[in-house]
Amino acid sequence: MGFAPKGISKLSELEIDANKDWAIKGIDSLAYVIIEDGAGHYLRLSQLTTAQRDALTPVAGMIIWNSTTGQAERYDGADWGPMGISGVSVRKNTTMPVIGTRPQLNFIEGVGVDILAEDNPPDDEIDLTFSSTTPEKFIVLVPGEAALPTANPAAKAVVNGTNFAYDVLDFDPDTEESCNWEYYLSPDYDGENIVVDIFWITADADTGHGVHWGVKVLGREHGETWDNALGSEQSVVSANPGAGKLCRSRVSTFAPGWAAGDVVLFKLARKAAEVDDDVDQDARVTKVVVRYTTSFAQSFYPITPVLLTSLVSNAWTDLDLSDYMPSGATGAIFHIKSIGAEGATCSFRKKGSTDDFHADNSIPVGYHKWLMSGLDDNRTCQYYMAVPALYFEVYLIGYTATGVIFFDNAVNKVLGADDTWTNVDLSSECPGAIGIILQFQNEIGALKTFGCRRNGSTDNRKSGNGTHIQPAEHCLVVVGCDDSQIIQAAYQGANIKIYIKGYIISGAVFNTNGEDVTPSAEDTWEESTPTATKPTMAFIELCNYMGGRLGAQKNGTSEDMLSACMHNWAVVEVDANGKLELYKSWLGLALMFNSGYATHAD
Repeated sequence: MGFAPKGISKLSELEIDANKDWAIKGIDSLAYVIIEDGAGHYLRLSQLTTAQRDALTPVAGMIIWNSTTGQAERYDGADWGPMGISGVSVRKNTTMPVIGTRPQLNFIEGVGVDILAEDNPPDDEIDLTFSSTTPEKFIVLVPGEAALPTANPAAKAVVNGTNFAYDVLDFDPDTEESCNWEYYLSPDYDGENIVVDIFWITADADTGHGVHWGVKVLGREHGETWDNALGSEQSVVSANPGAGKLCRSRVSTFAPGWAAGDVVLFKLARKAAEVDDDVDQDARVTKVVVRYTTSFAQSFYPITPVLLTSLVSNAWTDLDLSDYMPSGATGAIFHIKSIGAEGATCSFRKKGSTDDFHADNSIPVGYHKWLMSGLDDNRTCQYYMAVPALYFEVYLIGYTATGVIFFDNAVNKVLGADDTWTNVDLSSECPGAIGIILQFQNEIGALKTFGCRRNGSTDNRKSGNGTHIQPAEHCLVVVGCDDSQIIQAAYQGANIKIYIKGYIISGAVFNTNGEDVTPSAEDTWEESTPTATKPTMAFIELCNYMGGRLGAQKNGTSEDMLSACMHNWAVVEVDANGKLELYKSWLGLALMFNSGYATHAD
């Protein structure tokens, strides 16, 4: 065949004989690469069995085809392993050479490329699989370039510090002040979500204080009205780290609705009138960084509660939530109160699911509960309400990201014994899980009890007062599992059904035993700090008996949703100081336990 490598030690020394017309084929599909000479001859690795390979005296960089395992392997200086080439960093706009009329392969500057070589199916061709990580892009907004409104503007200033001078925007502690920026969105913007980091300092020394920031954005393109209303406000509250210490306030990942080539309008405001904005000095912004990202920094994202109206159906109906969460969101978190007829049905499922649980998904009149649902790629779930929507108040309170996985169809698990703690092995359904999302349903016309806990826990909340589930009722459970993805569950009677709706692989911490956070007084909202770590949301197990009012909400909010609640789990936003508020009306007949929390990106 006449092909002879010529002492190649680096890519620049590779020579291809033009007379042989060697070519790289199939690049346009990115499925595989074949090197041939046009006459049906292919470059082929040395083929060895595992035993023959182990008899070699290898050196780093040696590659073979292992005929025992059916894969390309390379020696890294210590061990043999599959020949996956990872972490290739292409720093220039690199082009595969065009040979004859063969197509070329381009890499975007800064992209990280992974290449995996396989022989699947086994033949004379080596298949190369390409994957890549797009570089993160960002815009820095500086004080000197901000436009100030006539009414209540932030103040531009130059600070002559001890070591250097710097520009700031001063935001007053008593009046809501704002500023604006505009910039051009480069053509390589590809619909990514954005994360906004606000960097600020203050002279306030009280680390118990915080600042509440609000961000609005708008993209304008040719032909659109320029002076138009900005988008929905995104907000964040951050604790003060101390006088003169830099603080980064991060506005969680959201979808801005921009397009490449837009002119972007950006508004930043300090929400001084909010109760959780209590830093008593100016907040001095040094810069704002807007990052475009395809990834998420955390798994659970609370949002300002949105009352969902016009939910009218007597069948499974699409619920498009794309206006409230970014692309890539995997699930939605709801807080629902029944204000209408007894036995009213309110049920959610992932779009594309064939689950049909609505007959056993009622919420007793006057009760409230939290529910979670998976979303499809378009951020759509489905709901079923068998009675008019005026019987319910449905609030969207948050969403989940890539660390939380929902099944298309829930997985039913059956326990072998009645009212006995039983291991539930979920290692095959929920690989790598640290927490499990379940739905318990009572499919019989009688009051029953149930319990769920992490394997290894000594909690014993499975029977008796506080652990009841009403007839035809469904309840959310969010509980940790052990390292083998085992939980324990118990129920009273075979008519209680357990459905695994999804699982959590990152971004949360679960307690082995629930931490008792029951309020010490009744008929009042009481602050609670469920963990020393400041989380984004807490998972609170509520245990109540026959009609006592319970509540769980973000500290300082005016939501004030109080009504009866049986055995259920609440998913509650926590403020910047790690606090939430809890309420109970019956002393001794209502208990609350923190089973875990969702971690913050910081």
